[in-house]
Amino acid sequence: MSRAWFRPLLLAAAPAALLAGCGAPQDCDPSRDRSIFKVAGCVANKDGYQARVDRLSEQADRAEADRAAAEADRRAAEARRDGAATQAARLRADLATQQTRSIALERDIRDARNRARMDQGRLGQLEQDIATLRAEQDRLRGAPPSPQQQQQLQDLRRRQDALDQQWDRLRAATPGS
Repeated sequence: MSRAWFRPLLLAAAPAALLAGCGAPQDCDPSRDRSIFKVAGCVANKDGYQARVDRLSEQADRAEADRAAAEADRRAAEARRDGAATQAARLRADLATQQTRSIALERDIRDARNRARMDQGRLGQLEQDIATLRAEQDRLRGAPPSPQQQQQLQDLRRRQDALDQQWDRLRAATPGS
């Protein structure tokens, strides 16, 4: 059998196939297009490969804009993080300073209380000494003074004056008196 009848059929079908390939091709993708007619149609058609290139270019531009925005967001977040770290370091330093001041104040309060207790004890002893001296003075007032007693009375008065002065100084130095 001869193939002569096949050739006219092929010549008649080729322009139809070519026109089918040049029609409105959908999904022009050079990595998947295997038919020469589809490739020819995608090259010749305005919605072919160029439209795909334009779409991919727009997508790439959007992706680049998104990447740039994400990069800007990242830099802003890093700046906020660095600012927060700086502020946290400053707050830690302030806290350490405040803790040191608090410890010093607590120590000063404790020392002041100890001094007040010691002053109270000394004050009580002075009050007791004054009471003893006054009792001794009262006893000596009623008896006729001998020269030795007169000397002793003068010594006691000097001692009382010194104790009164100490008493006054302690009262002035003791808070709340």
